[in-house]
Amino acid sequence: MKSNQMNLEVREAIKNAGIKNYEIASALGISTVTFSFWMQSELSQERKERVLKAVKNFKKSSRKRANQDIRAAIKAKRLNNYEVANVLGISPISFYRWLQTEMSTEKKNRVFAAIDCIND
Repeated sequence: MKSNQMNLEVREAIKNAGIKNYEIASALGISTVTFSFWMQSELSQERKERVLKAVKNFKKSSRKRANQDIRAAIKAKRLNNYEVANVLGISPISFYRWLQTEMSTEKKNRVFAAIDCIND
């Protein structure tokens, strides 16, 4: 069976709820990569129930994007994420991952310092 045909009930539930895979993975307490591996093969009944329960309990309306203060600062200075990543010395993909979950105060301070030194 092709991987895109496996776990159709779960895939449809996620799609209908408008939830991203990283959000489900976070709700399950696992990495996005682990969730991806789960979805590539037929889920056990226990995992299927666990994922469907997470989808059901996920409230799309209460979804708050992490690091709104950083996103706002980047937008206010009309910067791109890759510019901030370059100053931080990390890849743009790594910076994108940083933005997905709320950063520690120390990490936020590093990012704000990087934003401040661009175009100054």
